[in-house]
Amino acid sequence: MVRRLEQLLVDEGLRVEAVRAVLSQRGNNPALAAVSARNAHVQLQQGEGALLQRVLAAMARPVRIMRGKDVDQHAKVCGGGGETNMGYGRGTWVRSGRERMVLV
Repeated sequence: MVRRLEQLLVDEGLRVEAVRAVLSQRGNNPALAAVSARNAHVQLQQGEGALLQRVLAAMARPVRIMRGKDVDQHAKVCGGGGETNMGYGRGTWVRSGRERMVLV
């Protein structure tokens, strides 16, 4: 059913990346997924200054850094921009029982 909804929304002219991103999170609710995909499509069409584009740009680096890392699910994010113990300078880091990892 999700594949059919994806094809229907793409045939309406919505951007494929918007449709797939929404369906990955809201595919179990077709009505909500369709509305969300249309909203994401509108945001993506607004260009570089749009809120969604700014959020995507801000999230790209932390996602790249964390991808493939083994972080304890009970880790706490420690902000404040202070020095980290990893020698990377100022930033926000994640602290788990075993390690610290710089996020930004």
